[in-house]
Amino acid sequence: MAASIQVVTEEIVLRLAETVKKETGEENMCLAGGVAFNCVANGKLLRDGPFKNVWIQPAAGDAGGALGAAFSYWHEYKVESFASCVSDYFELASTSPYMLRGHGRRVPS
Repeated sequence: MAASIQVVTEEIVLRLAETVKKETGEENMCLAGGVAFNCVANGKLLRDGPFKNVWIQPAAGDAGGALGAAFSYWHEYKVESFASCVSDYFELASTSPYMLRGHGRRVPS
């Protein structure tokens, strides 16, 4: 049963990725949430999916709620520019081993 659920999960991830690509035209995908830690599905997304780059945020599970709350607060109150709030974080994140580029190759540190 677990193998069947895995296959269905992989199909759903790929179909959703294709839909997002069609709707946005973006080349990059950022994943968050518990399913983002599904290594097999991520491998298929990198290998067969439509995105050039895939980034899996390190707090993709329930701990990522704090990050989402911070972005929500910023969006509502715009305390300072978005770039100044997150530029250091994303600069670090883009060189982390969690940033994967086409065909599963890791970005060199």
